[in-house]
Amino acid sequence: MASLKCTLQLLFLGALLAPAYLQQETCLVVKNTLKLGSYALDVYPEFYKPDAIYTVSVTGVKNGTAILLQALPSESNSTGLWEGKNERIICSLSEDVVQKNLSGNDFQIRWTAPSDPHVQSAEIRAFVTFTNGTTLRQTQTLSRELLIAVVTPAPTHSEKPHRPTPHDDHANEAHVLHNATVIHHSFASHQSPYQSPKGSAWTSQASSFILAATQFLSIFLGFKLLA
Repeated sequence: MASLKCTLQLLFLGALLAPAYLQQETCLVVKNTLKLGSYALDVYPEFYKPDAIYTVSVTGVKNGTAILLQALPSESNSTGLWEGKNERIICSLSEDVVQKNLSGNDFQIRWTAPSDPHVQSAEIRAFVTFTNGTTLRQTQTLSRELLIAVVTPAPTHSEKPHRPTPHDDHANEAHVLHNATVIHHSFASHQSPYQSPKGSAWTSQASSFILAATQFLSIFLGFKLLA
């Protein structure tokens, strides 16, 4: 009777420890799987947004037996929410894995992002276990959508004709006066020092006329004084 009681206690203890061992083994598989599979992992929409619902699709799987899904948001302890009644395996405070049996070549599930507004990205991982015992993975990173502001350049104005300022007017006048002086000087310097005979005669007559007029004016003023 005592031996039967001991056997039952061992079976009960084994039932309690088995899930913990299986969880630890699954976490190690997820942590140590580095090789990429030939199947495809697609997440839509492709940009990250808090509280958004994403469709996670795994296609092109051949001879797969099980699939492990993991979401790793940045800067958050919440891993979001996977839909359906799936087995959730907690690996750490910020990491957990959802496990589901796989039948067929394609698999689809939805995932809801955490509501934390500080999260800027999230990495979605899919681990597929095959009939030969190997496990291969695929990953896709969701990042925030970058909004690029388009700056429209201001319209360029056509060049206005140059209007001379008062300073420019004075400068032009000085320039014209200078040119006139130079021309006058050049003309005077190129005149012959010798005058023609006709010019000399006209100058002599003019001098005589002026002399006679001066004498006449002197005599006229003398008579006025005597009177």
